[in-house]
Amino acid sequence: GGLELADVQMAFKALATKTLRRMVAEGGVRPDGRSSTGVRALDISTRVLPRTHGSAIFTRGETQSLATVTLGDASAEQK
Repeated sequence: GGLELADVQMAFKALATKTLRRMVAEGGVRPDGRSSTGVRALDISTRVLPRTHGSAIFTRGETQSLATVTLGDASAEQK
């Protein structure tokens, strides 16, 4: 029997992961050029949605997260 594509993909991913981890551990530099101890700045924008009691967008690099909070009891639930 020959190799299945899925087996080759899993082996490649495992090798790539192991290689990247070794490069960071031994060289101290991530693939994007940052040091292994460097942390990207976190940007926070609040009150981004008008009809919530609280909302914020958190941005770090190219990653964003939207958080919202609306307070109320069961009688205030939207139907």
